[in-house]
Amino acid sequence: ELFDAVDIDPSYIDKADRVLVDAPCTGLGIIRRKPDIKWTRMEKDLEIIPDLQIKILNAASKYVKPNGVLVYSTCTIEPLENIEVVNKFLRFNNSFSLEGIDNLLPDKLVNQTGSKGYIQLYPDMDGMDGFFIAKLRRKN
Repeated sequence: ELFDAVDIDPSYIDKADRVLVDAPCTGLGIIRRKPDIKWTRMEKDLEIIPDLQIKILNAASKYVKPNGVLVYSTCTIEPLENIEVVNKFLRFNNSFSLEGIDNLLPDKLVNQTGSKGYIQLYPDMDGMDGFFIAKLRRKN
């Protein structure tokens, strides 16, 4: 089904205070440092990769304790791999919600989405590689 195909180790379920998912992605946020990405990526990658990301995110979420934190991160600027993956995950996992991250960011990176629980960084605007980071908290 939607989230199948990623093995889950039952001995770690509900054991972690924090889990980081540094998901495989198209890497479009680091293209200026790795220009070969534009020759190796194909349009179909944006169909395949988000499916893998949601499966990994869902599997990793099983390890988070109640009141624990799940962080989802990519090095891409593509919404299909970022906020759309998080929103899809949340639609099927009502035991998690986004949690504001403004207090964790340097002042120059605080923006309108940080208070909602995620940030999208852009090379041209933020002077660094393109990244996406979302913080999700598991409810009690």
